[in-house]
Amino acid sequence: MIETAPTIPMALAERVRMTPGAVAYRDATIGSAWRDISWSELAQRVTRRRAALAMAKLKPGDRVAIFLSNGIEWVITDLAAMAQGLVTVPLYVRDSALRNGRSTPMERA
Repeated sequence: MIETAPTIPMALAERVRMTPGAVAYRDATIGSAWRDISWSELAQRVTRRRAALAMAKLKPGDRVAIFLSNGIEWVITDLAAMAQGLVTVPLYVRDSALRNGRSTPMERA
């Protein structure tokens, strides 16, 4: 049961098993129509992102920064990182350079 799954990745796997074709998310990029993403498609995309993280030789407990706009790519990356046992560090694209840990020319002066 999803309600008793001990982890979010396990809950995702259970949801995919129960309702693979149901709509998980609706996503739209600027200037395009809304697109439905099924639980099955979401799981496939998470699996591909997990493979990319594995190729980077990241190990459980490693930190990985996510610097993406809010949207389906953020969700996929976060779910993939969780499934790999990684610790996500969110860096918000609309946040200031100082809050994201980057220095600006004014700060270096």
